[in-house]
Amino acid sequence: AEMHGGRIRVEGRAGHLVGAVYRGGSSGMNGGEILIEGDAGDELGRGMRRGLIAVRGRTGEAVGYAMRAGSLLLFGPVGGRAGAGMRRGSIVLFDPPAHEPLVTFRWACRYRPVFLRVYLRLLIRIGFELPRDCFEAPYDRYCGDRLEGGRGEILIRAEEHV
Repeated sequence: AEMHGGRIRVEGRAGHLVGAVYRGGSSGMNGGEILIEGDAGDELGRGMRRGLIAVRGRTGEAVGYAMRAGSLLLFGPVGGRAGAGMRRGSIVLFDPPAHEPLVTFRWACRYRPVFLRVYLRLLIRIGFELPRDCFEAPYDRYCGDRLEGGRGEILIRAEEHV
């Protein structure tokens, strides 16, 4: 919680509130990288301010809750309510979600984000294995949480290539 730079690599499962704000605190993770090879619990990146969290396995409920900025790259199944209360930042879902984005997120476009390629190259360089097709796949962009200004985004890898 409230990490300020550096890199943490978790070889197994991580619990709840990874990279989150402490109860009563003002902001969560503020830079650095957290790489989780296994699963992660609920409220991953809650109140996150900056940095990158990548999870290979499944994640729990409310990832990116009240997120202020930063990026979550999630390669496995994701629980419901992703991005609830987020102000800014990016949540990228590489596995088709079981749930639709919250109604406070609005579909914007389908595209191939350049910033994502930079992150994916970084992950490969530091030894985090990725599916090869994630580089060329298009992503559906949803903007939200509109209750918090709508400047955050959820990117969902599109199932069909354009």
